[in-house]
Amino acid sequence: MAPPLPLIFLLMIAAGVYSADDWGVSYSSKYICALKGSSVIMSCTYKYPPGYKIENVFWFSKFIEKDVDPPDLFNDPEYSQRIQYLGDKQQICTIRLNDVTQKDSHEYYFRFITDKPDGRWIGYPGVTLDITDLHVESPESVTEGDTVSLTCKSTCNLTDRTTFIWWKNTQSLTERNNKLLLQSVRREDAGRYSCAVHGHKLTSPHVDLNVKYPPEIPVIFISKSGEIVLGDSVTLTCSSDSNPPAQISWFKGSTYIGSGEIYSITRIRSDHSGEYKCKSRNEVGEKYSDTVTLNVMYSPRNVSVSMSGSGEIVLGDSVTLTCSSDSNPPVLNYTWFKENESSSVGSGQSYSALQSGFFYCVAQNQHGSQRSAAVSVTVHYRSSWYIMLGVMMGCGGTIIIIFIIFIILFIIKRERMNRRSAIKENETADRCDDTYTTLDLKTRSSDDVYNTITVSLKSKETLLRISSQFLHMAPPLPLIFLLMIAAGVYSADDWGVSYSSKYICALKGSSVIMSCTYKYPPGYKIENVFWFSEFREKDVDPPDLFNDPEYSQRIQYLGDKQQICTIRLNDVTQKDSHEYYFRFITDKPDGRWIGYPGVTLDITDLHVESPESVTEGDTVSLTCKSTCNLTDRTTFIWWKNTQSLTERNNKLLLQSVRREDAGRYSCAVHGHKLTSPHVDLNVKYPPEIPVIFISKSGEIVLGDSVTLTCSSDSNPPAQISWFKGSTYIGSGEIYSITRIRSDHSGEYKCKSRNEVGEKYSDTVTLNVMYSPRNVSVSMSGSGEIVLGDSVTLTCSSDSNPPVLNYTWFKENESSSVGSGQSYSALQSGFFYCVAQNQHGSQRSAAVSVTVHYRSSWYIMLGVMMGCGGTIIIIFIIFIILFIIKRERMNRRSAIKENETADRCDDTYTTLDLKTRSSDDVYNTITPNRKMMQ
Repeated sequence: MAPPLPLIFLLMIAAGVYSADDWGVSYSSKYICALKGSSVIMSCTYKYPPGYKIENVFWFSKFIEKDVDPPDLFNDPEYSQRIQYLGDKQQICTIRLNDVTQKDSHEYYFRFITDKPDGRWIGYPGVTLDITDLHVESPESVTEGDTVSLTCKSTCNLTDRTTFIWWKNTQSLTERNNKLLLQSVRREDAGRYSCAVHGHKLTSPHVDLNVKYPPEIPVIFISKSGEIVLGDSVTLTCSSDSNPPAQISWFKGSTYIGSGEIYSITRIRSDHSGEYKCKSRNEVGEKYSDTVTLNVMYSPRNVSVSMSGSGEIVLGDSVTLTCSSDSNPPVLNYTWFKENESSSVGSGQSYSALQSGFFYCVAQNQHGSQRSAAVSVTVHYRSSWYIMLGVMMGCGGTIIIIFIIFIILFIIKRERMNRRSAIKENETADRCDDTYTTLDLKTRSSDDVYNTITVSLKSKETLLRISSQFLHMAPPLPLIFLLMIAAGVYSADDWGVSYSSKYICALKGSSVIMSCTYKYPPGYKIENVFWFSEFREKDVDPPDLFNDPEYSQRIQYLGDKQQICTIRLNDVTQKDSHEYYFRFITDKPDGRWIGYPGVTLDITDLHVESPESVTEGDTVSLTCKSTCNLTDRTTFIWWKNTQSLTERNNKLLLQSVRREDAGRYSCAVHGHKLTSPHVDLNVKYPPEIPVIFISKSGEIVLGDSVTLTCSSDSNPPAQISWFKGSTYIGSGEIYSITRIRSDHSGEYKCKSRNEVGEKYSDTVTLNVMYSPRNVSVSMSGSGEIVLGDSVTLTCSSDSNPPVLNYTWFKENESSSVGSGQSYSALQSGFFYCVAQNQHGSQRSAAVSVTVHYRSSWYIMLGVMMGCGGTIIIIFIIFIILFIIKRERMNRRSAIKENETADRCDDTYTTLDLKTRSSDDVYNTITPNRKMMQ
């Protein structure tokens, strides 16, 4: 519409003088804050005077020139697939915009056009649409026991009726506000938190809540099961749950021996035996492990033989040899041998030698054996006649004497043959002067290729002499020889720029050195040198990097104006990825040179490639990657959370991954400050056996509120199911009973289940205590007895624990008439009991007991049978006479009363009759009657 009309309209509103117009557009809300990805409804109505007819309606978001219709959103490719008109061409102009993004944050206007030239209207001001993301504000880390508040925030204000949803890892929480309050935070509260708005699919990026807590008591695992034998490789692993990860220190006894989670012994020695322990320490606290003992087994060593005496004995005597050794476990067998004999001559730690020779022992245990050095035993013979006498006495006869002589002659002959053989060997050695020695001399050429020169020399002396002469040659000769090999056919030009590397892959933030040399013919003088990265027109010098603001503060020239043109470029970024060239200019017109092609510089980030999740026991490979190839000599550094790892390759291999391996991994290159963004390694594992915690300590009394919490470590978080006995009763980590009843008593257990497995907890018993209830009295018989007998009343009730005291009362009497669960009633009346335990008491309803009297002769007979004797008989007679006399007196009195009654007809006697109503209240009925006849 023409601009003056809305202006007048606005001025009228501002001035407070308002009158309804026939024209107008009304928006139900002038400002809408909406979540990214949601659908937005802009409610709208419009009006126009009678006699006009609507020809066109549309929405737009951009004003154009005056008298030029703005573009219809329905024709805009950005909106056409997402916008829906919910109005009509009469009064309603509402639209829906689906799947909104930040680019949709504009002011939107409705326009309608009628069939008359003056009938065009824009609803101005329009509807401002603000699109927001969600994010969680959280402290980076807290300590166990702190109170933590996480806030779900948006960049604009959502409506007050917004309902928020929270997730921890993949499990939804019960909180429905934009603040999530964690009071007395536990280590189990650590995890990834995110939020959303109920009814919308948009979820905030997760934040990691890091809960710090001191180390648990460390546990040491030994890699080798069974016996540890000398030379084995043994690894001790110290495991202690803590956050931040603890620094581990190792001790043998009280001596510090190293640090790190793993303490490795590659080739174990016997002196490695002993007690080991580890200490786990972080900024929150420290703990020591229990000690473990390494007992190193090894085969016998240092085996030696000792003897009693000098080892020289006379024929017929003996010398004792003793074998000793060091071994673990101790030696099982000692075996004795005489040198040059295959069979043993004895066993046991000691051996008695009776003859000359060299003797040794072999010590053996489960892990091997070792022999000792031999010791000499010499037997001296007695004179000849002793020998002859011994032979004759031992054997006798001519045959034995001849045999002895034959052996002596054989030994003499063999000794002569050995001497002749030795002489021949010496003569042969003298004739071997012409033997040549071959020496291979290797010379290195270019590309690490080795050439072999074979030289045959007559003797070792000649070899040494030639070697010495070769090594002491004048320097030029070997130098020329090596240069020729390295260059092959060498030719040089008078002009040139040489870069040590034509391609450099460098990390963002690092410093890069582009090494460079240049040459030019004699007679030329350098006037200017510079580096550049962009070619310009022919014969126009390119821009010097030292004059470029992007480079001037970061570039450093390390060369001179003679031969060296090296530069350093500091703190490189992706924008520095170009080809760079060196240029020098001499004092002569033809003396200008560019080193082309130049040095290509490629700047890279680092990132870690990792599977999103793995299952415990899998083998996992994490790779530190860059967009270009770093040098082969690159040393990588890995971190898990904030702790550095020992791996120095670009691949981190985790074999048989454990749940403790889960965490945030990042990598870097040694000597550089750039670190990759961390990745979260999610290790899935089945639930541990769940543990149930009961919120109320001590006795649980009827009416209490009780909460059962099922805790089970698992990943992904487990689904919890609750059972009473074998009956399913609910789900969720917490099972609450707000007002507990006696029928809640019983055995409860929970089941923890995820995609990897499931476990049941042990059962816990809820034993609900309550005061006595349903107290009642039962009796033996009908409750009617004869005087002198009794009726037994029994009190029963339901209570937990059982009733401690039963007390009996007669109605309308304040003091008790008895105690115990049973009571014997001897008189008429209404009786009740009170049952009591630690938690309260309750009384029963009253029961009626009626006592009937026996006839007179029964009483007399009882007395007579009970006493007997003359005195008693006389006493009875006296009573009988007394009764007869009293009876006569009563009769006389009755006659007089009758006479008096006849004279007193108007006299009445009052009789009170008591009747029992409910609630043990007695009512009295008082009738007035004439005296009974």
